[in-house]
Amino acid sequence: MSVDIVEKEKIEKVKWRVVKLKNLVEIIGGGTPSKSNPNYYQGDIPWASVRDLKYHKLYETEFKITNDAVENSSTNIIPKGNIIIATRVGLGKVVYNEIDTAINQDLKGLIISEKIERNYLFYYFLCNAKFIERSGTGATVKGVKLKFIKELDVPLPPPDEQRLIVQKLDRLFAEIDAGIALIDQNIAKAEALKLSVLDEEFSVGNGEWKEEKLKNLIQKTKNKKPKKEFGAQNFTYLDISSINKETKEIEEPKTIKGLDAPSRAKRAVQKGDVLFATTRPNLKNVAIIKEDYDKPIASTGFSVLRVLSERLINSYLFYYLIGEKLQDDILPFIRGAQYPAISDRNLKNLKIPIPGVKEQQKIVQKLDALFTEMDSLVLEYNQKRENLEALKSSLLDRAF
Repeated sequence: MSVDIVEKEKIEKVKWRVVKLKNLVEIIGGGTPSKSNPNYYQGDIPWASVRDLKYHKLYETEFKITNDAVENSSTNIIPKGNIIIATRVGLGKVVYNEIDTAINQDLKGLIISEKIERNYLFYYFLCNAKFIERSGTGATVKGVKLKFIKELDVPLPPPDEQRLIVQKLDRLFAEIDAGIALIDQNIAKAEALKLSVLDEEFSVGNGEWKEEKLKNLIQKTKNKKPKKEFGAQNFTYLDISSINKETKEIEEPKTIKGLDAPSRAKRAVQKGDVLFATTRPNLKNVAIIKEDYDKPIASTGFSVLRVLSERLINSYLFYYLIGEKLQDDILPFIRGAQYPAISDRNLKNLKIPIPGVKEQQKIVQKLDALFTEMDSLVLEYNQKRENLEALKSSLLDRAF
């Protein structure tokens, strides 16, 4: 793929001028409707948050709200054909919205004037996403102030050249996006194969296997009060963010003082325990604790499953928990619109198929081999995807 067509020397930058962003757009903020009114989240108006800014075009949102929610909150609707940027959480993310959508307080909507080509401004923000991200300030949650956004310098060529730049970038990005889409399809196929094999393994022999409630296959665990028990000493805190969503491994345990323990830090855990996130269980935040952490405590957002080893292998339980059959089983027990969750009691009352321990070991060995192979393949695909995204950044740098 040649990139010569976007060489800087091809564009007569002597005609370009620099304009402050505030002179080209109207900047609109957002907000979150009251979570105490679940009816607000049962409407048909898209409501975007940072997690919806996954791609460069916004076609749908995870949540939808009602007109009453819009009227009784600080959220605003951004008409389609404009730009949405993250200015707090997810700093630097930017999308071109293809739908009318309300936004939350972490986002800003840029209503584009007729003074600039819409997609030209969108590409400008893509080009400067990293700069905006690096410019964030704040100790805990980094963000950029509205004044910073307003004062951004936008290089502005004549309208014909804006359209020319957009046409060239559109064509190149379309080719790159086609490659990325193919990679994403291959990743999806690999993940689908894993789920398919899981379903197959847990259905084989079901006519002969016993089904037993999970609570009868696990040990009782205790809660602790870190502030009282640890005081000024450090302890290891595991919350949902500690789990890598892709690998299902604990990668970012936190070390904090007992006196600074959050209210949710209560579950006493140990090596070998299986953690199952009961909030948004469809995200499958599940992991086995594989290390001897220093005074480990998990969030109450987890159900702690400590198996009776003579009856159940923790790896067998782990694989069962990330399968689709469990998702079907828990669906009737999930409550909550914005933060759907299943209770610890309902989870432990579910029945799971239990072959003998030797059969469990065979299943685990087979799944370990498959998942290792598939995860290695997905890692290669993701590297190729990153290379194509880097090529986009390079093209944007050259174009501007």
